[in-house]
Amino acid sequence: MKRLAIALLLAAAPATAQDQAPTAAAPVPDSVPTYPFAVGERFDYQVKLGIFSVGRARLQVIQQDTMGGRDVFMLRMSINGRALFFTLDDTLTSWTGVRDFRSYRFMQTNNEDGRYRKWDYYIHPDSGYYRKFSRMDTTYTTVADPLDDVAFFYWVRTLPLVVGQSYTWDRYFKPDRNPVRVRVLKRQNCELPNDEKRKCLLIQPSIRSNGLLGEAADARILITDDVDRIPVEVRSNFSFGTLVLKLRRVTRGGAPAPAPAAVPPPTGAP
Repeated sequence: MKRLAIALLLAAAPATAQDQAPTAAAPVPDSVPTYPFAVGERFDYQVKLGIFSVGRARLQVIQQDTMGGRDVFMLRMSINGRALFFTLDDTLTSWTGVRDFRSYRFMQTNNEDGRYRKWDYYIHPDSGYYRKFSRMDTTYTTVADPLDDVAFFYWVRTLPLVVGQSYTWDRYFKPDRNPVRVRVLKRQNCELPNDEKRKCLLIQPSIRSNGLLGEAADARILITDDVDRIPVEVRSNFSFGTLVLKLRRVTRGGAPAPAPAAVPPPTGAP
């Protein structure tokens, strides 16, 4: 059951960042396009381990707020799992800039079989470092345009992904977990709730971690190949079975919010 807990976490275990000098961040533009998501959007998933339903998950845009004088999205991913005598309640929350789409705070709370743990990171990309809440006197080097686990889910939705391309970024806020890679494997039919049919892209993400999107998990994500860019399914392989997050409900948000044009498109090669 402990391995199930590891699988359900995106990148739960804290890691010490390697020392590296941050590079200059891209400038923030005066005018920006729009995101494919907005405040109030929510995706609800069924979590299955093989043929067994073991819980539920949710991705949502909670609200738009301010942090340090910047407009930020409050993004959240939560997973609740139960198998036999095992329970897991894991919540990851990201505060990500509306205009520059950089992570400024990332918090994870985990309640595994009654053992409560919390990691809270304050990220300062302009100064090139981040701090853990429990060690506010210790700083760790970060990258110029940092993203956390939840922010990556939403940022990938803004990109012009092309079948056959492989993309690489050094944007994870802990430098020793870079690079983050995404391969666009193919375009295929997929089904949303209420028997809605759409074309989807099958992508293969990889983060240097032991979680749901870790390198060893050989993860696959189905995302709609349209302006909505809805994550329809997340599938990861582990030694004890295949973990699947299957979309069961879509709740639309309000009017689309401004999106950044500051970060250049990813570099890729067929």
